[in-house]
Amino acid sequence: MRKQLCYSYLAVIILAILGTSVAFCSLGYSYLKEENYNRFTEEVRLLAGELKEKDMAEQESLNRFVEGASKRIDARISIINGQGYVIADSESKTAENHKHRKEVREAMQGKVGKDVRGSATTGISYYYTALKTTINGVDYIVRIAMPQKNVNQLIYNLAVSIVTISVICLAIAMLLAYYFVRKITEPVYDISEKAELIAGGDYKIHIRPTGTGHIYRLSRALDHMVESLRENQKTLEKQNQELRELEELRARFVSNVTHELKTPLTSIRGFVDTLKEGAIHDPNVSMRFLDIIDIEAERLSRLISDVLSLSEIEQRKGGEIVYCNVAQVVGDVDEILQMKMKKKKKELKKSGKKGSDVKLFVDLGKDIPDYPCDESHMKEVLINLVDNALKYTLEGSVTLRVFEWNHILHIQVKDTGIGIAKEHLPRLFERFYRVDKGRSRKQGGTGLGLSIVKQIVDLYGGTIKVDSNLGYGTTFRIYFPYDQEKKSLEK
Repeated sequence: MRKQLCYSYLAVIILAILGTSVAFCSLGYSYLKEENYNRFTEEVRLLAGELKEKDMAEQESLNRFVEGASKRIDARISIINGQGYVIADSESKTAENHKHRKEVREAMQGKVGKDVRGSATTGISYYYTALKTTINGVDYIVRIAMPQKNVNQLIYNLAVSIVTISVICLAIAMLLAYYFVRKITEPVYDISEKAELIAGGDYKIHIRPTGTGHIYRLSRALDHMVESLRENQKTLEKQNQELRELEELRARFVSNVTHELKTPLTSIRGFVDTLKEGAIHDPNVSMRFLDIIDIEAERLSRLISDVLSLSEIEQRKGGEIVYCNVAQVVGDVDEILQMKMKKKKKELKKSGKKGSDVKLFVDLGKDIPDYPCDESHMKEVLINLVDNALKYTLEGSVTLRVFEWNHILHIQVKDTGIGIAKEHLPRLFERFYRVDKGRSRKQGGTGLGLSIVKQIVDLYGGTIKVDSNLGYGTTFRIYFPYDQEKKSLEK
């Protein structure tokens, strides 16, 4: 591209210089020719004036006159009488009749005679200029002849000067053309090279806007495009990473669900087979086996229910969002859990295990405004947190505290149970994560309760925090903001 532009510029410059040179030479030739004629005309007029003071009868005097004038003006001088004969000439003593010569004829007519031709007398080509003058009533022609080679020499010198100047101008033009072509094409080359890198997938480069006009706008637009591609690449990489994490999460979820389903199903299948083989005829054994089958079936039911709840919350396809009565929900949860605790206490007393003296306290604030949420979601949060606390509290109490402050609904569940080690806290809300896997399964846990709680809290733009001291108990704190709108919840 750079060479093509240089060659194009040079071709245009050379043509322009050649055209200018030819025009100057032509104009110079015409100008010099006209100037010579004007000078010769003036000289002829002066010579004609001087000739009037001479004695035309004295040949010697005329010869000295033309010779002196010839030397003075560096031209051939001739004096011709009215019949066309040369009576005096600075270069030739004999000459033929000149009355038919063009310049003589024109002079005889009272004009300034002009002509260019070769002389038959001297054999030299001349520029002739002639003028008529009258002396004592007799007409004479004064003629000046300038050798054509002298004028041609002037034209040649002019042509040499023009060519020299043209060559110098051409050299300067070539340097300027190279400079400007390089200045114009350098940003284009830079943009082209970087565009190839971009096409190859390199989005880390930076294109500095250079040049002027459209080139500047092009470089700036390309730089903005690279920046946009860079941001899009980062976004895609982030999305791909999220997709990989989601895929890993899905795989773990499927694996965990399969495992959690397989364990109770295997247990149920084993006890059913044992009963079929004859254990059903032993009342004590058959009832114990049926109780275990019932426990495992209930565990399966809770697991399926929790999985469906988690899926419904993640897909944001919960029930209709209305303003639920927080105080009523807390009362319902208290009633449900109190009944469950009575049943559990009877079983613990019967078996002689610890935990029968655990108490549940509910501290409900006054004038709590209705909260914009699905009532089932609020119940699920409270039941999961309080039920977990009751399961892992062998002595002492579990306290549920609910109040509104600073336009935020505060929920706090505090227990005096076994507590959670600090290394487990960061993963506490992961699906199927259990601090004590054996104890959790004995308690009938599915490993999804806290994950469901976290999903519901996130759904309503809330925050959940947990503090725990191993051996002293655990406290969960949830903060639900009231300033959310229905649209944001649906989103």
